[in-house]
Amino acid sequence: MMNGKEILNIFGFKVKEEPLSIYPYSPVYQVKCGVKDVVVKCTQRRAKNAKR
Repeated sequence: MMNGKEILNIFGFKVKEEPLSIYPYSPVYQVKCGVKDVVVKCTQRRAKNAKR
């Protein structure tokens, strides 16, 4: 399984530190996209499947 930094990097978010999931049962990350907050949730094991 990928770590949080790898997941966010796949979606174009460059983070310096390992993010903490906001959901205790699966990797869900709240990040800034410009001035907005967005939520990134890993639902697929492979990045190519998540981009569909």
